[in-house]
Amino acid sequence: MPRPRRHPAEVTSDRLGDALDKWPNDFDGQARDAVAFIRQILENIAERAGGE
Repeated sequence: MPRPRRHPAEVTSDRLGDALDKWPNDFDGQARDAVAFIRQILENIAERAGGE
């Protein structure tokens, strides 16, 4: 059975998280806070859309 398609906002959030893991030295504390803020917004968008 194929996996349901993930919402683009969820995919983008995950990619931002991956960037933090891949290049940790390029993100200072302020940048990490900004990424966390944007990721939360994207996750909320995906939840409201119901994973369309």
